[in-house]
Amino acid sequence: MTAVPSTGATTAEQLGPVVQAVISQEILDAMGMNNLTESEKQDLYQTMIATVQDRVLARLLDELPSSKRIELVRLLNHATADEVSAYIAGEIPNLDAIMGEEALRYKGEMIENAAHVSKALGIHDALTQTSNA
Repeated sequence: MTAVPSTGATTAEQLGPVVQAVISQEILDAMGMNNLTESEKQDLYQTMIATVQDRVLARLLDELPSSKRIELVRLLNHATADEVSAYIAGEIPNLDAIMGEEALRYKGEMIENAAHVSKALGIHDALTQTSNA
């Protein structure tokens, strides 16, 4: 089982195969981000992975009872990533499912938002062309 690391740069591989499959580099193409430089794509991809990590952690905190939540926060602030992972694995038996759900939800939102932006830009371009005619 994979756990959410507490610090440092995170990769999809560290978050597990489910997240890796859902938040792949191809999501940028699905969002219409083909025109970004490789550096920009990598930055955006890392931001997306960090967002999934944050969402998973927030959900874990929501699902844990108060005493367990306090312990997790303490570990996040003072323990190693391995200790945090071991604690989460012991307390959240469905972690992989939670990670997959959050990654899928985020991917859907990102693609939907990109479609709205593209549509808005298309409308803007049409309005600009009409007003210039």
